Amino acid sequence: MPGKISRVAPRSRHHSTPFDIWGSPSIDLFTTRANTKALCFYSRVSDPSACQGDILQAHWSKELLYLYPPLTLLHLALHKITREEAEDIAIIPWWPKRGWGFLFYSASS
Repeated sequence: MPGKISRVAPRSRHHSTPFDIWGSPSIDLFTTRANTKALCFYSRVSDPSACQGDILQAHWSKELLYLYPPLTLLHLALHKITREEAEDIAIIPWWPKRGWGFLFYSASS
């Protein structure tokens, strides 16, 4: 559901990728051209190949996104997903006692 963090990868699919489960993303966030998982990527550093330079200023709700944000930006990324009703595949550590854990787990229920 767009804007809600509602999907958790099944633990029984050890050899599946998130893309096998939910589809291929159109945009990869928080990445570089060396490790992007999509044709279009938004980089945290200046890169002329990036589709967008400032990740947090870009509009996220257009297409399926893939993000594996650094922990320092995770809370901001989760808020932006919810606020913009973005549809995404987010790689987020299972740490319920972290400060952002409440936001993630309350949105996924």
